[in-house]
Amino acid sequence: CSFCVFGLEKKVSEIPGVASVRTSLKRSILTIALEPGAEVSDAALEQAVKEAGYEVDEIERLDS
Repeated sequence: CSFCVFGLEKKVSEIPGVASVRTSLKRSILTIALEPGAEVSDAALEQAVKEAGYEVDEIERLDS
């Protein structure tokens, strides 16, 4: 639901260094863009997702 997406994206966007967050419900994927030079740990991302009430199956980092 859109309320669920809003809550999840809000929680993750509160992490210092996160520039943007986008959710695809259809694909069950959360895409996170970091600010240039930012270093955000997988643990911090996973914790935010869990605090929003969801589980993390996999974290994949892509170089831009």
